[in-house]
Amino acid sequence: MPLPALLIPLAPIIGEGIAIIFGWIFRKAILVFIIGTGVFFLIEFLTPLLIRLVQSYLGTNPVSLLDQIPADMWFFSSAFRVDFGIKVIFSALATRFLIRRIPFIG
Repeated sequence: MPLPALLIPLAPIIGEGIAIIFGWIFRKAILVFIIGTGVFFLIEFLTPLLIRLVQSYLGTNPVSLLDQIPADMWFFSSAFRVDFGIKVIFSALATRFLIRRIPFIG
């Protein structure tokens, strides 16, 4: 089906717009996705190592320190999802630290 006469002059402009959008996707978005995935797996790899380092530094298992929290505190911490919040905060801090070390992103 041929293009209507009004759209024929707009075809190069529409084509350039599509080329710009795909260029941005392949230059920026995919690069950020690949780097973000790498940072995620790096954090997943380093977390157990850091836990072992803290465990050897403290001389005790950090999980056993949680056994000393009273039952009343456990009720409110589970109601407010403190366990999830602490994980999110520390992973965000670690991710921010690693992203700022990448010269062309941070």
